[in-house]
Amino acid sequence: MTTDTLVPIPIEDWEELRDLYQHNWPHNEPTYNLIQNYIDWHRIDRKLKDFAIYSLNGTWRQNGTFVLEDRYLLFFYSLDDTNDTVRRALDLVDWDFSWQISAYHDTHREAMLEIIQKHNLELLFDIPTETRYLRKEAALQFTIDVPPGTCLRPLSGEDAVKANSLWPHRAKGSEFLLKRLALWNASVGLFDQTTNEMLAWCFRLTPGAHGALEVPVEHRRKGYGTLVTKAMAVKLAEMGCDSYGFILKRNTASIDMFRKLGFENTGSMYWTRNVARKLVEWDG
Repeated sequence: MTTDTLVPIPIEDWEELRDLYQHNWPHNEPTYNLIQNYIDWHRIDRKLKDFAIYSLNGTWRQNGTFVLEDRYLLFFYSLDDTNDTVRRALDLVDWDFSWQISAYHDTHREAMLEIIQKHNLELLFDIPTETRYLRKEAALQFTIDVPPGTCLRPLSGEDAVKANSLWPHRAKGSEFLLKRLALWNASVGLFDQTTNEMLAWCFRLTPGAHGALEVPVEHRRKGYGTLVTKAMAVKLAEMGCDSYGFILKRNTASIDMFRKLGFENTGSMYWTRNVARKLVEWDG
């Protein structure tokens, strides 16, 4: 009997892996965009540190199953309806590390719960999100009205530091994540033209979603969150991409904002983080 192993998928095969998910959108769209994100990032930095895409025994062509590790982030996806390949692949992850298992489908929830139980994982959080989705054609119909005295521009690495300091989901390693998102992905910030104060902001996460969308408390209820959401949707549409966000189900205000803008509910995703069992760099 062959012993299961996680085998790195070489960069030369990432486009082929990506294209396995070029169907059944919007369900598979975040997976497609996640792989494309790292194809793009690899072109920027040929030596991405603490990063790899693995398959179970090199069998990714059979059902698209892969596990992606990027510093403290872990993603996994599969086209295997039985979840067998996912379970076996996740069983080989080093669970002594603290992973943020990000944006996994409810269809894989049972497999993740089995891994949590089998490996006796202590959790920092385990939360569901609602996916809100808008096609690019609809986004191009948005009108962007910028309030007098303000301007929209892409975020910088310095802006990412401030965004991380106010991000409710910040953790060890998240500042570097937001810096990369600011420098390497699409982003939108609303700024005071006189003081350069950052009034609202939105990043594009590695799976292609609007993310880390935030408005400081003192600037809420002014429509700034809606403005940067629309501006990001237009920017992505002009790049040929649809828009979607993963919103905490308890965050009814954000869900309502996306709904009013025409973003449709297309399902649920889950986010889980386990506690490290040894000294590691990113322990939550």
